[in-house]
Amino acid sequence: MSDALRVEKRPDGLCRLRLNRPDKLNALNDELVSELRQVQQRLVGDPETRVVVLSGEGRSFCAGADLTDFSKIHRDPNATRNTLWRLRDVIRGFEELAQPVVGVLHGHVLAGGLELAMGCDILVAARSTLIGDQHIRRNLVPGGGNTQRIPQRLGRTQAMDLLLTGRWVSAEEALSMGLVSRVIDDELLEKTAEEIAHTLSQSSPTALADIKRLVSSAYGSPADGLELEIDAVMRRFENPEFLRSMKDFHGD
Repeated sequence: MSDALRVEKRPDGLCRLRLNRPDKLNALNDELVSELRQVQQRLVGDPETRVVVLSGEGRSFCAGADLTDFSKIHRDPNATRNTLWRLRDVIRGFEELAQPVVGVLHGHVLAGGLELAMGCDILVAARSTLIGDQHIRRNLVPGGGNTQRIPQRLGRTQAMDLLLTGRWVSAEEALSMGLVSRVIDDELLEKTAEEIAHTLSQSSPTALADIKRLVSSAYGSPADGLELEIDAVMRRFENPEFLRSMKDFHGD
């Protein structure tokens, strides 16, 4: 594995996953997504791992997809769809793990970064965190599940507000909406995340797995909607507004 993802498996049952592209605000590229998926597959059925903690190095949790990578493949429909499928599988992979997943948010949590966070079971955010889905700002459509998961968490009206305007919200507003679990003073974020993970590690792994499964069943599977979302992304590639956005990004 490369340095794009730091993995720390600890004797206390915690597995710390740290996105490690700080110079890119931990933007998701193919390498990082692939490494996340590999780790997830190793964690399935791993009796030594009781809790997974996902965080980001540097100034932000994750500012979205790496548009440099995305702009290289958007002319190849097969490559693009495969990239979106891999992102979908990583986010669902966190949802489907038997172990609870704690997301530790700070800095920016935007677009694909918010989609990644939505795969976590508990989200603790530093008070200074900025959160949003900004796909619409680049004439894009979410491709990693935000049109499906955000309405489940917030309801239709608030979801439409976030998705149609692309606005960023503070951690406090995200908490009031139900988008995150807790808001913590910045200097106490890591300590609080560790305390939550420790509490979870003391509980029955089978009971935790059952609760995850049962809560998921209460909301139903977003599988069909996730595929419709990817289809919508693919259709954008023929739209002049999208093509202008890619041209503007490159500065052509």
